[in-house]
Amino acid sequence: MSKRVLWCASLALLAILAPAELTAQERRITGRVVQAGSGEPIIAAEVSVAGTARAAVLTSANGQFTIMVPAGDVRLSVRA
Repeated sequence: MSKRVLWCASLALLAILAPAELTAQERRITGRVVQAGSGEPIIAAEVSVAGTARAAVLTSANGQFTIMVPAGDVRLSVRA
């Protein structure tokens, strides 16, 4: 019985700590995409992490975006 309790406790601890470990390897970048010169926001521009298969995000009506990226240096790609 004590092995079963230990196994259940270990599983519960893993379930609690695993999401924290996964999010610790990523960070959030927020920004705004605007037209050079005029400063007008670009609506529905596609922002992605260059060189990865991660899903892109679209900018909002005021050109803002939020994207989760891996830890370390990244290069963002913008397509309008």
